[in-house]
Amino acid sequence: MVGNVWEWVADWAPFATNCPGWGSFSDDSMCLAGADTSRGPGALVRGGNWNYGAGAGPFAIDASVDPTFPYDTFGFRCAR
Repeated sequence: MVGNVWEWVADWAPFATNCPGWGSFSDDSMCLAGADTSRGPGALVRGGNWNYGAGAGPFAIDASVDPTFPYDTFGFRCAR
């Protein structure tokens, strides 16, 4: 289901202000750089969504998400 919607995960990180990517390792999106400690933490989401094209994938991760803001491209997996 990678690339369908960003998936909320149970992790937090300093709020990211930069998305440098993974370089030559992967085309997947990576937003974990440039921590902004003047605000609350960023909620981690993984996987990317349908708008990201090659940027969506198993290594896609983003910590620049305000946990109180609703997005229509975010979801969560229901599994046991």
